Amino acid sequence: MDQVQASLQLTIASGGRVLLVGSDVPETGQDSLLVAPTVQAALQRLEHDPIDVVVCGWPDGGRFVKALPLHRRVSVMMTAPAGANRTAALAFAHRSRNCAVLPASFSMFTLMGADGLGAENGLSANYLRRLPRLTGLWGRRKTGVVQFLRPDGVWDWIGVKRGGLVRVGDPQIIKDALQSGRIRFMERAVSGESSQDAMTRLLLDLAGTNTDDRFASTHGNWIPHSHRASSFPLSAASRGLLSAIDGVRPLWLLLRTLRVPAELLGEELHALVRLRLVRLLPPSDYTLQPLHRIIERLSGDRERLMQAGRTEVFGLPEGAPTSMRRKIARWQTERYARLSEEPALPDPAAAEAVALSDTWREIFAAGSK
Repeated sequence: MDQVQASLQLTIASGGRVLLVGSDVPETGQDSLLVAPTVQAALQRLEHDPIDVVVCGWPDGGRFVKALPLHRRVSVMMTAPAGANRTAALAFAHRSRNCAVLPASFSMFTLMGADGLGAENGLSANYLRRLPRLTGLWGRRKTGVVQFLRPDGVWDWIGVKRGGLVRVGDPQIIKDALQSGRIRFMERAVSGESSQDAMTRLLLDLAGTNTDDRFASTHGNWIPHSHRASSFPLSAASRGLLSAIDGVRPLWLLLRTLRVPAELLGEELHALVRLRLVRLLPPSDYTLQPLHRIIERLSGDRERLMQAGRTEVFGLPEGAPTSMRRKIARWQTERYARLSEEPALPDPAAAEAVALSDTWREIFAAGSK
């Protein structure tokens, strides 16, 4: 799967909101997919609605990026057909760093359809946004009744007691309601014995619909963070990954350390992300990271590096051998040097990147003595 499309899929799966820009794009009827007919309308909507990603065609995407206030936290993904327009869009995205170009075959109408993003066959964006509501009932140990509106207009329900399942509902009815029906929770006393295991199995069943075994390999550079997933009935490979997650190492490095093929746990990881029991954060220099975040990070990196002094340099593990310290220092030197040459970076931020590169070069030189 294309990395840009994978990022868009992950945004929706994690409950993010997407704004589609285009005069020929109809309203979607989904609260996670908003529509604006023009670039100006999109900018106005951005003032009032929390938006994570804006999807629009080229050259409108370029106009939107140039007009986007620096403080706005939003990534921009552009569609462009093969040919001169796509070449221009790719060049612009490379210079801007706060936008990217979707695959040539991607269509905004595909995004609005019931098949979500193609890899999500049969799952709507609404399904992916509603599913974590059930995770929340389990995580917060809620007691009450969850009601689901069936296609025939009849309400079905399941009982939840301290986050465990009391009355087992039909998973297909629940899936239909999450997809296109209605769901509501009412706190009230519930009699009977509850089962945490039954609840976790139901959640995995719902989240495991059409998961992608390529999910882990597609997001190899992303950094996983785990939340309360250890009690789920998972494979030994997934349990090993959850135990190894430290919020620092990227997914590919964790898998290599564990000697686990990405395909072995891709589907379970995909399900855990949908349930928001695992979060995947992009690497700090990720292409879609908005420009203002890069500027903020440069300033923060500089401050932390100065506070760390020369004995325990920020970014290096305590007690790390000299060879490792020199290797990381050299990598950081080159990283900030490349960043300082980014055309879209304002002069003050570019100067900050140069200073950081020079500081890490000093650290590298000191380590060779």
